[in-house]
Amino acid sequence: KIINICDMPIALMDIMATICDLHDHNDLVVGYYGLNHFG
Repeated sequence: KIINICDMPIALMDIMATICDLHDHNDLVVGYYGLNHFG
């Protein structure tokens, strides 16, 4: 489980997809919650 309070969730998804040897971040199942500029 990853909890992210950063304002760049797509970049994090790209990095995680690369680490998991996936071709696209859309292959990940992500739950993201944010507030204001944090999401």
